[in-house]
Amino acid sequence: MSRDFYDLIAEYYEPMQSDLDPVKIAGTVDSLIKMFCQTGGEGPNGTKVLADLGCGTGNITASLANDFGYDTIGIDNSEGMLQVAMGNHPGLLWVKQDIRNIELYGACDVFTCLTDTLNHITDPSDIEKIFASFKDYLVIGGLFIFDCATMENLKDTLGDNVFFQDFDNVTLLWNNSYSDEISTSEITLFYSDNGIDYKRADTTVYERYYSGSFWRELAEKNGMEILHKEPGFDNERDIYVLRRTR
Repeated sequence: MSRDFYDLIAEYYEPMQSDLDPVKIAGTVDSLIKMFCQTGGEGPNGTKVLADLGCGTGNITASLANDFGYDTIGIDNSEGMLQVAMGNHPGLLWVKQDIRNIELYGACDVFTCLTDTLNHITDPSDIEKIFASFKDYLVIGGLFIFDCATMENLKDTLGDNVFFQDFDNVTLLWNNSYSDEISTSEITLFYSDNGIDYKRADTTVYERYYSGSFWRELAEKNGMEILHKEPGFDNERDIYVLRRTR
């Protein structure tokens, strides 16, 4: 999905994600950090610094900061998404960057990348860029916690199906297809500022399935190990916990 389309849907994005509970997701992340992280804390007074890649409108990032006490950095490439995040959660740090080419001023204890953001990066070499950046910004003993869509989600749930979603002032229609580990969604969006006059926008979204062996090989290549895997927040995703070892 293009950056401009993300900017367009930013103000409507949260109703579209109403099936996800940000506090519950943040709580799961917090429990995994407590279980597996081996760093002393790079923030003030030993607070753990957490960078959330592809943070969107920032509700999960904000919960990690406000409910669980992390020193958070929300990173996204959509200005519209970040404007919503800044408006809803002032006082936190929001950074506009492409997560494939991040530049930070210091090290982090934890990186997160949630709600199948990585599946939307369909070039495996771009995924490798993210992992390579951890050598500069993730301290040894720190974690990378991410989720990714399962094969069943992309192949069967989305599959070769047609979907319809209707919310206040926005309606989505999309035709989905799946082939060779790529899910393609041809989306039409009708949106309104006043609930009377509607505009139309069209885009195509691609997601790639990545196997467990892909993540394992990439982790080993970049000085990390897979510590844990569990079913995700809606059983359509798997959650992985990786720790930097060298």
